[in-house]
Amino acid sequence: MANRNICILNGDMSRNGGTERCTAILANELSKRTSDKIIVVDISNKYKSCYFEMLPAVKIVHLNIKNVPNGIIKFRQIIKQYNIDVVINVEAMLGIYSVPATIFTKIKNIVWEHGNFFQKQCNSIDIVRALEIKLCDRYVTLTEKDKQNFEKNFQGKCKIDYIYNPIEIPSKVTKYNAKSKILLSVGLVRHIKGFDMLVEVAKNVLDKHGDWIWEIYGSYDTEDEYYKSIVSKIKKYGLEKRLFLKGSTKDIKECYKKAAIMVMTSRTEGLPMTLLEAKSYRLPIVSFDMETGPSEIINDSINGYLIKPYDTKEMSDKICRLIENDELRQSFSDNAYIGIEKFDIDKIMKKWIEVVGE
Repeated sequence: MANRNICILNGDMSRNGGTERCTAILANELSKRTSDKIIVVDISNKYKSCYFEMLPAVKIVHLNIKNVPNGIIKFRQIIKQYNIDVVINVEAMLGIYSVPATIFTKIKNIVWEHGNFFQKQCNSIDIVRALEIKLCDRYVTLTEKDKQNFEKNFQGKCKIDYIYNPIEIPSKVTKYNAKSKILLSVGLVRHIKGFDMLVEVAKNVLDKHGDWIWEIYGSYDTEDEYYKSIVSKIKKYGLEKRLFLKGSTKDIKECYKKAAIMVMTSRTEGLPMTLLEAKSYRLPIVSFDMETGPSEIINDSINGYLIKPYDTKEMSDKICRLIENDELRQSFSDNAYIGIEKFDIDKIMKKWIEVVGE
């Protein structure tokens, strides 16, 4: 097959979320593993930068659009300028730009869903999804369960498939830090990540175990009302010296290495990279069992706990059980790699290369 020009369309590569991390991984790996030209385009990046490292061979283009019609026009210009053969939309809503810009062309249009069927980023999301499944060439979800949800609820010519987010399994066996007394959570400080519930859990857990601390890594806006409410709640419960909002970090690997337990309190997820990364570093995981994601990563009571969504009491109890039982934590760590092979980056990239090349 002749070399192709592949455009990966993203919202804002200056952010440090899981969607941007996955975009960077896909772009870099396609660049390394194929002879295709990879162009990453983001639509709203006022900093004109990438948080995650990109290979020099990957071309980065910042559109900085003003509105949807302006975005369609600008993206159409990019398509012509770089003679694009394949477009991969990272997130379904970006179809409002790519579908009009590629209609009546031979360009292959792939949608890479980074939420899940039940996650409604805006009122029009299902209208956009329905149009994409009628007009695009492939719709890729993050989990098998979500693939089934979309097949039941949408009809169209577009083939629906699932591809897991990838992880690079460490070549050396990662040793679990059994002496650690650090609880870890990772994610942008936003309502969807459920950090308001995390503070409730932290109060229950840290009041019982005063020698433990809890660290949250993820960027935040100090002017944001949700962030302010979290800070206020931490102060209200007197947790300032035990529960820490650490902000973003370029060295998240070290955070996993020094932690004892990974905790996720999200209200909804697609397939959380943070849990995959925690799994690769052999951390016991405690997570709400939301519609998609954690249940395809965690083996309940074997290498982690799946908690009924929003049940902060059960989550507190299970975390305390792990804290109070060194052997159980070690057992969960020893079993962390159960099922990890399905997320291996070599396997995932082989599937992506097949999808792009069909």
